[in-house]
Amino acid sequence: MRTQYSKLIKVANKSGSGAAQRTAGQQWLLDNFEFLRPYLVQLRIKRGSKVTY
Repeated sequence: MRTQYSKLIKVANKSGSGAAQRTAGQQWLLDNFEFLRPYLVQLRIKRGSKVTY
């Protein structure tokens, strides 16, 4: 449930995403899991970076 909530937040915060229609279940999740928001931290992952030694 926490993962679904964090994915819904991530989609809602994207620039240019417009006003996406949510299902009743998605809206329920957003309303009832709002208390988790301060504890969720989005990690920035660099893709394609190579480590050389």
